[in-house]
Amino acid sequence: MTTPTIPPPRRNTIRFSLVAESISDLVSTYATWTTQRRKLEAEVNQLKADLAGLEEKLVNLFAEAGIQNIKTKTGETVYLNREIFAKLVGDQKKAYTAFRRAGLGDFVKETVNAQTLRAYVREMDEVLPKGLQPYIDITEVYRMRMRS
Repeated sequence: MTTPTIPPPRRNTIRFSLVAESISDLVSTYATWTTQRRKLEAEVNQLKADLAGLEEKLVNLFAEAGIQNIKTKTGETVYLNREIFAKLVGDQKKAYTAFRRAGLGDFVKETVNAQTLRAYVREMDEVLPKGLQPYIDITEVYRMRMRS
């Protein structure tokens, strides 16, 4: 990996003076950093894919050999980690009833899906029915983007 020619932005350390630098200069810097970020993200994505394949092989090898962990020559410990994931299947209302009967009613929560609410607000052009206004906080965020 090559050293970047333009240092990456650091929060609260770069203070651009619009008097000293033109908007054109700032846009050029933004474009350069965006291109650099995209290249690095592509490298990271490739590394993730390579690691996923290697991880699958190692999980199988550790399991076959009955190994829990191995220390590398440089002192890192690589270990087999077990994670458990669970999700509801079948009829949700029946599942909720079963949870309550099992004394696990506190697992059951009534929620509003954030993505669905976001889409609704966008569709309504931020004009909400009066009864909902006190319960929904709408925030707009503007970000810079770049096409290449």
